Amino acid sequence: HLFIFGDVPQVFYVSEFSWLAAYLFLLSFQMVRTDRVKPFFSPLSLICALFTAVVILVACALLLAVRRRIQWDAALPFLAACFAIAWLFPRMGRVGLALPWVKAPVRLASVGYELCSGTILYTGIFMLSDPAILPRHRAARVAFGLTLGVVSMLYRYYGSYETGVCFAMILVGSFASAFDRLHLRWLDRKEALNQ
Repeated sequence: HLFIFGDVPQVFYVSEFSWLAAYLFLLSFQMVRTDRVKPFFSPLSLICALFTAVVILVACALLLAVRRRIQWDAALPFLAACFAIAWLFPRMGRVGLALPWVKAPVRLASVGYELCSGTILYTGIFMLSDPAILPRHRAARVAFGLTLGVVSMLYRYYGSYETGVCFAMILVGSFASAFDRLHLRWLDRKEALNQ
């Protein structure tokens, strides 16, 4: 966070939805400074900002898809792993290890917060589109995406850095060729069993 104090304090937070984080933090900061007097809140401006950010991310993803630059076989398993971990083990609402359908609204809110804060969506759309960091084979890319999602969420849950996906990318990216080798070894073993 970057705080700029003056007549009106401003907060800058680098993430996909930085405007939302900054706006909500500014509102909470104003509540603290004004002895919990409710500041003016415009839901229309919040909805317009959210809509604009989602439209921009979807437009970028569609542009990459049309140009065949995005690797969906790595991005979708990554996002699915992040979604599943945020759904099954939410960090809010004191859900604990309850059954997956218990407190579904809290779990859905947790998924929204986890995917829209930090760099999860950014990584899924932009960073996993780079062929230099991905394995060559499709099954290896799926395993790479799943592993990256699990490691990213472990960094988020147990690390001190909320955008730990960059460290997860470095760690899992160093094993990209190992995913390819495991896939080829699995294909060789499958072929040997068929003969």
